[in-house]
Amino acid sequence: MKNRHFPKKLSVILLLLILLTFVATPALAFSSRSGDTLVIAPGEVVDDDLYAAANIVRIEGTIKGDLVAVGSLVTISEGGVVEGDLLGAAQGIVVNGTVKDDIRVAGMTIKLGQTAQVGGDLVVAGYSVEAVSGSQIGKDVVAVGNVVDLSGAVARNVQVSAGGLQIGGKVGGDVTADVGGPEDVQVDFSPQMFMPQVAGMPGLAKIPGGLTLGAGAQVAGKLNYSAAKQTSLPAASVAGGITYSPPPTPTPEEAKKSPKPVTPASQAADWGLKLLRNLATLLLVGLLLSYFTPGLIKSGAQVIRTRPLPSFGWGILMYAGFFFALFVLFILVIVLAVILGFVTLGDLLGTVIGAGIVSFSGLILGFNLAASYISKILVGYLIGLLLFNWLKPELAEHRFWPALVGIVIFVILVAIPVLGTIVNILAVLIGLGALYLAFRQWFTARKEASLTIS
Repeated sequence: MKNRHFPKKLSVILLLLILLTFVATPALAFSSRSGDTLVIAPGEVVDDDLYAAANIVRIEGTIKGDLVAVGSLVTISEGGVVEGDLLGAAQGIVVNGTVKDDIRVAGMTIKLGQTAQVGGDLVVAGYSVEAVSGSQIGKDVVAVGNVVDLSGAVARNVQVSAGGLQIGGKVGGDVTADVGGPEDVQVDFSPQMFMPQVAGMPGLAKIPGGLTLGAGAQVAGKLNYSAAKQTSLPAASVAGGITYSPPPTPTPEEAKKSPKPVTPASQAADWGLKLLRNLATLLLVGLLLSYFTPGLIKSGAQVIRTRPLPSFGWGILMYAGFFFALFVLFILVIVLAVILGFVTLGDLLGTVIGAGIVSFSGLILGFNLAASYISKILVGYLIGLLLFNWLKPELAEHRFWPALVGIVIFVILVAIPVLGTIVNILAVLIGLGALYLAFRQWFTARKEASLTIS
């Protein structure tokens, strides 16, 4: 049984951390800098708080106040000093220097190198969180992520919610951990493949799911952890004792809903129901599109027919571009929130966050509609069109018959094991690319027509 509370806790803590980043109160005195690459050179001193927004932010000198930074990669180099707090959000955050107060950051990969010195707390949310051997954290650690590796020294308490947690250094207080199991950590998967590639980006920590105590682990207080399965841990490494808490047992109502044993008959029934649901959904959307936007269906199918390889290539780019757009939108909301803090327009902060949530939802909804339905309908319509051109050409131009028959054939193909997975992936990518190319052709034709009229 998986730990049911892990995803919920992760989401709550991550949201709170991001909100803390949004509402960080600016000091009365501050400096702001932006650009593609922002570097505070060795020997350079910033006497105020520094608000930095750039693709790459690198601190090699000294900041007398707080550093609030957003970008693709934020680095505190060895020799770099932040005398206040470090607050920020980025794809990658690397600390090899000194932060004399707290670190509160969110990102894909967060890494404290062996020369990192943190005077206060480390409050962090990320896909991969790593404090390597030699790093030092002066107070508490609160971390949430897919994997969290604490091989450095922590002066006080540790509280972690993660798929995998490894403690390899000294912890001066108690450790409270809510961890997953081996199935909750995909070691070979990296979400960074969908994000912009920036030189110097830290890699992901390679640790297993669950709780691990390394050879150098020393916990001065108690270790309390919750996991799907109890793990054999070296008791000598924990001075205050180890307490394991299993996941809560299901209620009688939940127990009644437990899955029934899988039989060939139930597998066949599930296969049939899935086929019917897929068929009904695609037919409904396909017939609506055929009625209201027949031009879109025909032009998209024509693009697939005449330009299959470009459609496939553009489909891959659209898929990767969707995740990049989400990342850019996330950074944009943070930057706007920071700017509002600069000009003391805090009343607009809620509006900016609300607009960001609406934009996120709209982008996800639009992409899901295109990838899950329209792309497959275009492929199904083309199948029906080619079939009618061969068997009964007079029906090829009918508004509904090509979509109706083609979608039925497509759904049957997708339902075939192994082959169906390949067909489905190809249909989504080719359909997405064809949809983009069809819109581009329409836009170009409309622009040329307007120029001709003028």
